[in-house]
Amino acid sequence: MRCLPQARGWQFMPIPSRRLFLPALTLFLAGLHGYRAHSQVVGFRHLTPFVVYKHEAQYTENSKFPPYLFDSVYARRSDGSWAHHFTARTPAGDQTTGEMIEFLDFRTKTQTILEPFTRSAVIFRLSDREARRERGRVTDCSAVPEVSANSADASRVRMLSYTVARVAKKEDGVMVDNWVAPALDCYPIEEMEAFASGSRNTRSVYKVEMGEPAEAFFEIPTEYIPRSPQQLEAEYKFKFGVPFWGEPGVSNAQRRYEHGLVQVE
Repeated sequence: MRCLPQARGWQFMPIPSRRLFLPALTLFLAGLHGYRAHSQVVGFRHLTPFVVYKHEAQYTENSKFPPYLFDSVYARRSDGSWAHHFTARTPAGDQTTGEMIEFLDFRTKTQTILEPFTRSAVIFRLSDREARRERGRVTDCSAVPEVSANSADASRVRMLSYTVARVAKKEDGVMVDNWVAPALDCYPIEEMEAFASGSRNTRSVYKVEMGEPAEAFFEIPTEYIPRSPQQLEAEYKFKFGVPFWGEPGVSNAQRRYEHGLVQVE
């Protein structure tokens, strides 16, 4: 079963969805981390820790195709580290599913992708500069004027017992319409991204658990094999006949991976 159109290959920056067989990874996605971050790693204030459970949907520009529906979990520590777990399908057309995982751990300064169908673990080591940049994508209310003390409350409602404020804007040609919760450092309870092509993504939180997430969200299962991006690409292509990232995604990922290895030496 062919799912949503997604961007060609897995990317390491926020991207709209085009044709692929798996929903877009967090993979450095600003849609999950929005706005600004402060982390205890560099002496900033702690963030509100939580785990949110979401229903997600991806719609193609062709209304004849049904939306691709899946669930996801997003966990965030008080130091800004985050983990994104979601259901993914193979491109084999057999409806096989697996749990795709990505997490960023500021304590170890690593960002990890766990690909379930090849049991691959790709670990990127972050430089101090990259770590600061990634912290800049973790949700914080400091860059959301809609929820500042001087803002009118006309656009505020309650969702899941949280007061939320609407934040609607256009970013890089993508219309973003979110309802963010100040009590969760402006993490969005409802999200919608509409692309010029006519496709759109929606995310809706249905459950929130407050407090530090379990360590299991940030662990690599013992059966997973450490691989470079190029090795994952080769394994995935051998298994399914299609790329996981594709170009230029895999080349960009490999360069970043090798850069991290050089820093460790």
